[in-house]
Amino acid sequence: MEDANGSSHTASSLSDTFLIALLNQKMYDHKAIEERERIYGLKLYKNLFALVIRIDNRQNTNDRLYYLKRIYQNFFNRQTVIIYNGQLVILLDTITAEIQNEREMASFENLLEENDCTAGISKIFYHLYDFCEHYKQAHNALNLGDQLKKPGRIRNYDELIIPHMILSFRGETNIKNLIHPVVKALKDLDDKKGSNFLETLVAYINHNQDTTLTAKSLHVHYNTLKYRINRIIELTELDLSDSETLFNIQLSVKVNEILACL
Repeated sequence: MEDANGSSHTASSLSDTFLIALLNQKMYDHKAIEERERIYGLKLYKNLFALVIRIDNRQNTNDRLYYLKRIYQNFFNRQTVIIYNGQLVILLDTITAEIQNEREMASFENLLEENDCTAGISKIFYHLYDFCEHYKQAHNALNLGDQLKKPGRIRNYDELIIPHMILSFRGETNIKNLIHPVVKALKDLDDKKGSNFLETLVAYINHNQDTTLTAKSLHVHYNTLKYRINRIIELTELDLSDSETLFNIQLSVKVNEILACL
């Protein structure tokens, strides 16, 4: 892609109009989109991400938006930064499947902090005609991060897909109904007795039922872990070979985490 300072103002304005048209879903034809991409010189790498940057706790004026637009254009070395619905939207293309490396992400988070901004990041995608859908993911990541009281300035939709799915059920049912009976029973027992059965079970499942790794992660003796697992099976008649049950237990833990934030 061309250097952020190498394109003319006119080309930049045309590409902005093009990206806004995609977000407004005014362009559907794949060939027409590819042709516009060629005309405007958008030589994109194959991996794409949508970012939405929100200004927090400061007056959201046009002057500030245009100032921040230049800041993030320079940071990412991209012209594909637009102002849309009072926020900044970035189409970011990358060579690798990672949006940035660890050092670059730390620098990005510092820049967000300096400018009192929060960013939502979509899942990876590969075609411009999917830009609108992934913009929605990035926008949802911001809202989900607020609901779940996520720390930090970056909210990645990849990490919020399951909470998004769970929260989408709130209009249909009480999400407490999604909690598996084993999780309910162990949580009630832990609350009553001060035990750690639920934490132990979740760690055991997360470590693929490897007793050595689980004991190390929980900082308990191997025999202590074995006793707890055997006791859990005795109390709940849990079948640890049933993959569907194990998935439902992990899902139930996510529901409990969400309920704790609401």
